[in-house]
Amino acid sequence: MEIKFTNPDKDLFFSMKNRLKAVRFDGIAAGLQYFCEDISKQWVKNCIQETGLSSVVISGGVAMNIKINKVIMELPEVEEIFVGPSGGDESLSAGAAYALWHDLYPQIPLKPLENTYLGPAYGKQESEKAISEMFSDGFNIVEDPPDGQVARMLARGRVIARAVGRMEYGARSLGNRSILANASDYRTIRKINDQIKRRDFWMPFAPIILAERMKDYVVNPKNILSPFMTMGFDSTELAKQHLRAGLHPADDSMRPQILQQSDNPRLHALLLAYEKETGMGGLLNTSLNLHGEPICCTPQDSMKTFLNSGLDGLLLEGFLITRNEI
Repeated sequence: MEIKFTNPDKDLFFSMKNRLKAVRFDGIAAGLQYFCEDISKQWVKNCIQETGLSSVVISGGVAMNIKINKVIMELPEVEEIFVGPSGGDESLSAGAAYALWHDLYPQIPLKPLENTYLGPAYGKQESEKAISEMFSDGFNIVEDPPDGQVARMLARGRVIARAVGRMEYGARSLGNRSILANASDYRTIRKINDQIKRRDFWMPFAPIILAERMKDYVVNPKNILSPFMTMGFDSTELAKQHLRAGLHPADDSMRPQILQQSDNPRLHALLLAYEKETGMGGLLNTSLNLHGEPICCTPQDSMKTFLNSGLDGLLLEGFLITRNEI
């Protein structure tokens, strides 16, 4: 299967620049999005018709376009769809290793990755070192904070960074290097943008949802798993109340991380504590970094971001750091 250009322009850049110079940027973006959705849908339909296979796996750069993945998922011909956590060149080495294993040991079944927490982890001693190096007056430290304490802070509208366990691999922040917040209050968006992320107002946030509450929040008749924030879904009416700040403001769609207990037991426990506190089974989840900077990795990275932002608290391995006024 291949996509061919018909009558391509000799110089595509200047041709498109001249045609679109009077068109708004958002109109151009929307038109390009719809075009990509249409051609992707037709390509997948042709592949299914040619092969008879109805289970779809998508990778590559376009695989990070969750709206395209959504329209492909909704095709009646598609029974299953899987989009991995990283569709770029960085995943080629993993694919090569899998292919070599299959060639060398075809009699031993290959197990898929169970989660994407494959990066470095830092223990309590390393967190304590970073705190001692960078700590200043005006903050409180709680050692080994219970999940209930963190959940109560989130329920009261506090914005808490979490740098715990092994760092995520891939394009999305999945709770271990994340900023978490109450998603039911739309004002959370402005607070995070003004005091922490400094992003453009139209850039949406995403929710992290307990798998046990998926049907309460996600329109997902095919029960497609979405553990990596790589799929788009429509939201239920309850989601528009509980997850308001984690939905796209234009159409109330979402890009959820649907969290199973086996994927990340400690993060799952925190969400359970938050559910017990509020009755809501999801939080706003965005990457732990300032806008334009890479995602935090080390405790020092996380402390730097905390000290240079309006974050209310920082969960490091073994510690909760908060501002005195909290």
